[in-house]
Formats: sequence, structure tokens, C-alpha cells
Amino acid sequence: MRKVFYILVCVMLSAALSVNISGCGNGGSSEKPGTSYGNVTGTVTNSVTGQPIEGVYVWIGLSGTKSAPDGTYILENVESGKRTIQAKLEGYDNYESEITVPVNDTLTKNISMNPAD
Repeated sequence: MRKVFYILVCVMLSAALSVNISGCGNGGSSEKPGTSYGNVTGTVTNSVTGQPIEGVYVWIGLSGTKSAPDGTYILENVESGKRTIQAKLEGYDNYESEITVPVNDTLTKNISMNPAD
């Protein structure tokens, strides 16, 4: 009974905190064993003015982030290979592009968004 309780606590903490707790497996990591990952970074700008855009939601699959005040974003630990990167912000046309995420490296993908009509 004590062992079952210990395992249950480890699983709950691991899932809640997404950290590696000794004896509790992979700590809630979404990484799949045997799969390669890379990073994608870049700057989101207005296609007309060239100015950076803050608050753009940028995502690949289930991994997403918002662009910083200087327009920069980073998506870490994205499964490598051919992927679709997307971006969205009210007042701009939705953005979508095919990219290839490198294995254990970082791809720079700048995004130029068109203001909506």
C-alpha cells in the first residue's frame, strides 16, 4: 500500500510540475524516446512597415508561444522533420508555412504578417 501511494504521489507531482522526480519516469516530458527534436526561432514583423509585432501566437502542432515586444519568438523541443508553422493575431491575415525542423539544431524562421483588409 505504501509503494502504491508513493507511485501515485510521484505521478501526480510529475504531471503537475513537469519536472523530473527521481524514480518517477520522464517527469511529464512530452518528448518521445527515440525521436529527434530541434528549435525554431525568429522575428514576427508587419509586412508593410517592417516593424516587429508583439503578441502574435506562433505554433507548430501543439507547441506554441507568443512573440515578445521586439517580435521575437522561440519554439523549443519541436519534433524534427517537415512541419507547418502558423501564426495568428487579430488585425492580420493568418500565416502558414512549411518548414523543416533540424535535428538538435535551431532553424531561424522570420515571419512577415500582412495587415488584414
